[in-house]
Amino acid sequence: MFRDWDNKSLKPIIELGDRAIEIALENGKTDEANIISYNMSANLADSWNDGFKRAPEHFRKGLEYAEKSLIWRQQLKKGPGPLSMAYWAKGIHLFSLGQLVESENNFDISLNYAIEDAKAQNLPTDISKNSSFSVLLAHGYLSIVKMASNQSQAREIFDQVIASFESMKEISEDAKEDAKIGLDQLQYVRSKIK
Repeated sequence: MFRDWDNKSLKPIIELGDRAIEIALENGKTDEANIISYNMSANLADSWNDGFKRAPEHFRKGLEYAEKSLIWRQQLKKGPGPLSMAYWAKGIHLFSLGQLVESENNFDISLNYAIEDAKAQNLPTDISKNSSFSVLLAHGYLSIVKMASNQSQAREIFDQVIASFESMKEISEDAKEDAKIGLDQLQYVRSKIK
């Protein structure tokens, strides 16, 4: 997906993803199908400045992958971390489809699961450089959809998340890499709001 090829498009990636999920299920590997489905949803999300042209059909397909992944994660009794990720995937595709209320609801659930996961790991749940990547990212996406809906204090929260990711860069090389991923996504998605 990340390499260049002639007539680069998402179509062959979707075909490959669908087939990989089908094979995983034929072989009774539900967790493998879940992982592929989540990754496909994330790849189709309009969160990456990767040169792919995305259209509503891609967001609808990404939403379908996210919903399948969520069902499998619930069946497999995955913890709050994986559930937070699946709700993020639903939220970002709903956001791209202009369904702001539904997007906000899913980002809110994603944040709640990210906080639950952080508590289980004895990590801070506030917006700070010491918070988990998932908590910061969830706060960031929730603030973006709230900004798109013109809700008060959303911009302030977004700025706090960005400042926390910037400060996180000073902690370690791993934290610096996580911070870059978070910043790239949030600033790119933020740029979509008119």
